[in-house]
Amino acid sequence: MPNPPNHTGPADKLIASLQERAKELNCLYEVEQILARLDLPLVDAFQQVVEVIPPGWQYPDICRAMIEYGEEVYTNEGFRPTPWVQSRDIVVQDNVVGRLSVWYAEERPKEDSGPFLNEEERLIRTIAERLGHSILFHRMYETRQHWESASRELEAEKEDRWRGPIELLRRSDRELYLRIARKMVNHLVWAGVEGGKELLQEIYGSADEDERQDPNYPARPRAINEQILLDAKPFELAENYLGTDATLALTRDWVMEDKASFLPAVLSNPRSSLTEVGGAVRRFHHLLADGAELSPAALNGIRVGLIRRFLTDQLDFISVAKEYIQTE
Repeated sequence: MPNPPNHTGPADKLIASLQERAKELNCLYEVEQILARLDLPLVDAFQQVVEVIPPGWQYPDICRAMIEYGEEVYTNEGFRPTPWVQSRDIVVQDNVVGRLSVWYAEERPKEDSGPFLNEEERLIRTIAERLGHSILFHRMYETRQHWESASRELEAEKEDRWRGPIELLRRSDRELYLRIARKMVNHLVWAGVEGGKELLQEIYGSADEDERQDPNYPARPRAINEQILLDAKPFELAENYLGTDATLALTRDWVMEDKASFLPAVLSNPRSSLTEVGGAVRRFHHLLADGAELSPAALNGIRVGLIRRFLTDQLDFISVAKEYIQTE
């Protein structure tokens, strides 16, 4: 296949560069349009994304794309691996869940990174980030749908109707469930609920064990009895003393706060770039648009983080400005 014409004049080079940027922007626009559809299953969305990626690269006729997610692989017809490839990890909440790769079926002249342009390196990185955001949104959307479905089914049942949503959370996301369960234990102890301290000791062990250790040596990490958490003991105690509605409301709020924790983390990190902050804010807006509800305390913390990052650390200013900063 012949190479593209050799543009030697300044005007020709400018036109060629603008044409490449237009291709990249159009590719990114089509990817965004596909991933913005929550009604489109990820299986179909990923297959559509690999089809719209090649036209955004310098040599679309020999360009192939591949998305690896879990045990599934999505690629173009006629795909075969070659040495000319660029790849980026797909990351969701700091965990690598997949990989996006773009290949050339034939060798092409050397550019900034093998046969690929610097702009194409940025484009594949942006698309990989968008794929990660889309996976997170779909997970949250499905969790919310399951939660609401379980809540509706158990609405008429007064006794133990909290167990359905809690069990669903445990099965769908074990690590998140354990974080929420530990948070519930701490809340019960802080609220002075009878039995809270005893439950805490069952989970983390007695404080007397630490007192018997040599004070000149660091304390040994305590082994956490996760089985008590997995048996829903914290939620049983909360339901007995706080009631079903309060227990479910606290759990729902903490789940949403956990899903939105990426924004406070980015805002509090002095090394975060403006691009990273902007991306985190966009993700946060997507969460709100999807119906996620955060507690007033969580929203207030985000407002304070935005003020500290972009305006000032002065407490007097922050106490006034936080009343006027909107997060929606």
